[in-house]
Amino acid sequence: LDVHLMIEQPDRYAKNFVDAGADYLTVHTEADHNLAETLKAIRSYGARPGIVIKPATPASDIEPFVSLFDMILIMTVNPGFSGQGFMSEVVPKITEVQHILQAHHSDALIEVDGGITSQTLPTTYDAGARVFVAATAIFKHPGGIAAGVQELRQSVGA
Repeated sequence: LDVHLMIEQPDRYAKNFVDAGADYLTVHTEADHNLAETLKAIRSYGARPGIVIKPATPASDIEPFVSLFDMILIMTVNPGFSGQGFMSEVVPKITEVQHILQAHHSDALIEVDGGITSQTLPTTYDAGARVFVAATAIFKHPGGIAAGVQELRQSVGA
């Protein structure tokens, strides 16, 4: 279970989410907290820590923390609400993050969230993402949920 905490002071709530069953717990680099300490705490609670960066956040902001997280979520929309359009200008950041991870010999997963469809998923996959969050493409697919999932899988040959 991958839980994305889009909240201020995530350190105050992290243990509750891990206790509730979170396997991965991702927190925003921009939130009000000591990021390194929060990531260490998440790991000490038994979950895999992750970080989230918004579209405007530079990829280089993650470098001091690479050894502390197991997943990075790159937002491909501005956080807020479902159904927003994919921001293609974020794709080069996915590749940049992949290069940063490789330079640090990190096997952290790259996740993307926002505007993921059968048209945008292959682009993010080719850039290095391996975990995908999709809502509208699945839950509002004209053929139903199963058809939405199948269409996404087929878009990358899975």
